[in-house]
Amino acid sequence: MCKITHEPPGCQKLFTILRSHRNVDDKGDNTMKRNNEKLASILLTMVMAMTLFFAAPMTVFGAANETAGDPTTFAAALANVDDGGTITLTGSFTYTGQVILSSKSFTIDLANYTLTVNTGGGAAVYIENGNVLTVKGPGTFDAIATAGGGISVDDGILLLESGAIFNVTAANSMYSAVTVEFGGIVTVSSATAASVGVDASDGSSVTVTGNVVATGANSIGAVAYSGSQITIDGTITVPATGTYVQIESVPFLKTDFVLPTTKAGYLTYTDGTSTVWVFGTPPPPPPPNPTPTPDPDNPGTPGGGSISSNNNVPQTSDINNTLGWTVVLALVFLGIFGLVMWRRRQRA
Repeated sequence: MCKITHEPPGCQKLFTILRSHRNVDDKGDNTMKRNNEKLASILLTMVMAMTLFFAAPMTVFGAANETAGDPTTFAAALANVDDGGTITLTGSFTYTGQVILSSKSFTIDLANYTLTVNTGGGAAVYIENGNVLTVKGPGTFDAIATAGGGISVDDGILLLESGAIFNVTAANSMYSAVTVEFGGIVTVSSATAASVGVDASDGSSVTVTGNVVATGANSIGAVAYSGSQITIDGTITVPATGTYVQIESVPFLKTDFVLPTTKAGYLTYTDGTSTVWVFGTPPPPPPPNPTPTPDPDNPGTPGGGSISSNNNVPQTSDINNTLGWTVVLALVFLGIFGLVMWRRRQRA
């Protein structure tokens, strides 16, 4: 074994060869080390970029918006519009199917056109399970049902925006134009029905920005049950044999509003739990009855006769009677006195 410190000439050559190989290996290791560092830097940059990408707000591409200009494209739009999407009209048309929102909410943008939904059976619009139909104007949505209710909302919401007009008509005498249950919230422009104009129950809220018309002989303008509230910004019209407002099972005439009103500018019909407000100004309360002025000459009339409850004070009638008897007695006395004097003169 050669030692580096006292190497003979042969060992010196071997040492030189080994040293050269070691230098080459060291250079290779350094190169690999630098390559590994570059790779680690690239990987770290990619991880940071991906982190920033996924942390940034994501754009939802699934909420597809649809357009419809005729019944066929509208039916397709109802089927394809995503939850939170919008159906924009490109023309006016009549659709004979139902508009049902049971698993998604969406907006119908009328875009200044008229959409008529005229169904032969069932409600023209049906909303349930907390879903929301937003109708955006300007434009008109006419919901018409010939054999069912106009619209039916069961724990859902119907909103009107940007001047949208939403008219509801139910021609069948068995159904209401607007039926809202289980805390539903609905706004419509008008309601016309052969049976009941507006029917709200279970804590629901309905606003009619126009008029309510009930045409049947036994029809009802508005019915509120179980803590519900109905606000009518227009008028209620019912036939003479119909019912203006009904709270629970109690009918109210138009003149049966309560005072004071609980909503300024409206007439209030309520049982303390459910309420119907109809636009109008309550009449002022009647003035208090004036206090009668005592008339001492006419006892027995309001304010006349006795004006004191003190029995020790002579009454007017008692005074008059006393004076009358005094005069009579004085006349009798004078008559007797005159007769006596006349007889004395005769004797003399």
